[in-house]
Amino acid sequence: MQTRMEEKHKMVLQVLRGFIVENLRFLMGIINILFLKEVLCEEEKDTILVEDVLQAQIERLLDILLWKGENAFPSFIEALKETGNEHIVKELEQQGG
Repeated sequence: MQTRMEEKHKMVLQVLRGFIVENLRFLMGIINILFLKEVLCEEEKDTILVEDVLQAQIERLLDILLWKGENAFPSFIEALKETGNEHIVKELEQQGG
């Protein structure tokens, strides 16, 4: 049975949503890492990539992550670090993530 993402992590993602959407780089790399870590499935990848604007793709990713299990947030943090998005990791940590 998969547990849900911790409420504090959901809150941090929601509070920083605009910042993440405006500042996230290398989305495809993040999606691929999350897919390899089995946080995202093929259908969810397709749902994200069907959006034709980068910001909409990032918003879709965040929407999906909110409903994932407790491993989704740490996996997202790892993916951010691996793709050079440390500036977002820093903001997430400062907000209590």
